[in-house]
Amino acid sequence: MATNWIKMECVPLPTANYPELLVYWNPDSGQLLGEQVDLLHDLVSQAMSQGINGAELSDPYRKPSELAIILSQFYILIPEPIAEVPHFVAASQLIQ
Repeated sequence: MATNWIKMECVPLPTANYPELLVYWNPDSGQLLGEQVDLLHDLVSQAMSQGINGAELSDPYRKPSELAIILSQFYILIPEPIAEVPHFVAASQLIQ
């Protein structure tokens, strides 16, 4: 079975004071990899606990529309489907 990964460039909105990020996301497994991915986890956790006006959130790591609702408050998202995560990214995540 093929794994569906999305390479996602996260470009901060002009009003957001966040770094530009490059992450790799697998909506099938809910896995999110990349440098500073903890920042995105924090944004998702905050949205899950505080809610977002007018949005029902149940599983943002597996539902693209939910993750987009959360992250688009801070970032312009540029997704690109890819076959697999580059080896150096996957290997660096094993250290954590």
